[in-house]
Amino acid sequence: MEKNRLKTALTYFFLVLVMIFLLTPFIWLAICSVSTRVELFDLAGKNWIPRNPTLRNYRILFFGGKTYWGSSPHTSEEYLITLRNSFITSIIPSIMIILIASPAAYALQRMRFPGREKMISFLLGIRMLPFVAILVPLYMIMANLQLIDSLIGLILVYTGLLLPFATFMLNQAFATVPKELEESARIDGCSRLGTLFRIVIPCALPGIAATIIYVFIGCWNTFFLALILTHSISAKTFVVAVAEAITEFDVDYTLMAAAGVFAAFIPVILAVSFQRYFIRGLVAGAVKR
Repeated sequence: MEKNRLKTALTYFFLVLVMIFLLTPFIWLAICSVSTRVELFDLAGKNWIPRNPTLRNYRILFFGGKTYWGSSPHTSEEYLITLRNSFITSIIPSIMIILIASPAAYALQRMRFPGREKMISFLLGIRMLPFVAILVPLYMIMANLQLIDSLIGLILVYTGLLLPFATFMLNQAFATVPKELEESARIDGCSRLGTLFRIVIPCALPGIAATIIYVFIGCWNTFFLALILTHSISAKTFVVAVAEAITEFDVDYTLMAAAGVFAAFIPVILAVSFQRYFIRGLVAGAVKR
């Protein structure tokens, strides 16, 4: 009994240390976002709690105004435009990927054909490929198609890069659906496509929700691709606009912190809201029936 208590206490102590290690950067980011620039450098050397917390940085970010050392690198209207772009380039690829990946994953899971197992392994292997390796040819293709600095270009690139692993995730999710349900539907006259949309997808909703969250967060947080493929405010995403608080003559740390908190807020809320589906979806297909 004493050994079990000691083991439990050590486990919780270790988990608390890990939690502190993971949350400390986010806590510091939030503290920076409500601090003045003068106070921020004072906090770094003395204490972590600002004496005069302020929401000025958030007000500048969304309602405009001057920073402590001059003008913001972008106006509030420009930040809102980039925020809109981030939503567009995250939501549309999520929808497109689910529509394309669902039939593909269902075919890989239920149909037997030569090379099926290799194809599934290939989908997983693509995820391990660093996208930097294909950045130059990708840029040349987008330039030839005249899709540089456009939302359509970002949507197509995000869809193409995240589609393979999303297909793999849905393949694992569909593995949890009993074949007997599909066979009963087929006996009742349901087509293969009808079985997919009426039986398989409703039963695999946790896995689909996990895939949507994965794709949305992947699109929302993508920085380097958006930085390379966009140049104007009409196409830049929010994370790129945040990075541009670093200018040639100044670095507005507090404004960057406020924008960083907001940029992290959307994915966190999405993940927390669908946490139950996300966990169930991630382990879907782990145990074979």
